[in-house]
Amino acid sequence: MTSLEALRSEHDAERIGHMWIAEVRRACRLAVQRYPPRLYAGAESWSDGVEDLIQDVVTNALLRDGQAEYLVAVAATLQDFRNLLALQVRHVLARRRRRTVVDQLLARARGILAGPEFAVSDSPEGRQWTLAASEPLARSPTPAELRAAVAAARTIPRTPAHGNIRAPTVYRTDDLRALLVGVARVLPVRFGLRELDWVLREVLTDFLPGVLEPVERPSRSTAKPEEIVQVTETTSVVLRTLSQRNREVLAAKLAGIADADIAKVLKVSRPTAANAKHSVVQLLQVQLEGLSQPAQEAVIDDLARQLAGCWPPREGRK
Repeated sequence: MTSLEALRSEHDAERIGHMWIAEVRRACRLAVQRYPPRLYAGAESWSDGVEDLIQDVVTNALLRDGQAEYLVAVAATLQDFRNLLALQVRHVLARRRRRTVVDQLLARARGILAGPEFAVSDSPEGRQWTLAASEPLARSPTPAELRAAVAAARTIPRTPAHGNIRAPTVYRTDDLRALLVGVARVLPVRFGLRELDWVLREVLTDFLPGVLEPVERPSRSTAKPEEIVQVTETTSVVLRTLSQRNREVLAAKLAGIADADIAKVLKVSRPTAANAKHSVVQLLQVQLEGLSQPAQEAVIDDLARQLAGCWPPREGRK
């Protein structure tokens, strides 16, 4: 019978042996039941893709990233070990994901934007659109105009997610068309996929788990006791992964600082600040993937507390 002591002994002798492989296989087979194989394995079924996932977890997470040593050091019980291993499997699955919700919406939007309601033009920044027969201004949208576009997009009804669908439809085709028309009516300028990406990310904060939510609130985490190890591990992974500048950007976002104010303090352009924020958000999405909502909230609360001293950065303080 497998025990934590036996797993530690095997790790001391050969780092990853047959008992570890058996535990990885068990964790992978339990996890993949909730993940569509086409999206996460590029295969028709998990029977064709689970062995590749097992190899990915062992080679990249446990060996390359040193998570095997972390599991041995942190786990106090066999269940702790299995919870942490399950977290690593979810992280690997998140990195394998072929497309995000916003990626899918942007791909669908391209087809709708080719319709008669819109006029298309090419610019150095890429393809751009506006409503047909309109006379757009020759400049980029202002932050206020983009916020108005977000407000317009939020009036469009969404399709609820169901069951184990990991990348939901979000909008029926007619509703997505109405969203694009609404955005185009509000914006007095041409817009591209970059602006549309920003609008969708602002609208769909609940589809991008927890990471854009302001933290000016009392802690409301109800993470289960068995999830606390996962929360601590996830917070630690995020902090180890972030550069000092990205810590500052995340601290600002968690404090509800606007992109324009982040850019001013960091002495960069607003698009540069927005891109930095999006990079941090994507990293957080990977780390939070698969955690329960209370566990996600606990991670965000932990990060907010630990990063509280990072904003404003020392050079930006008066």
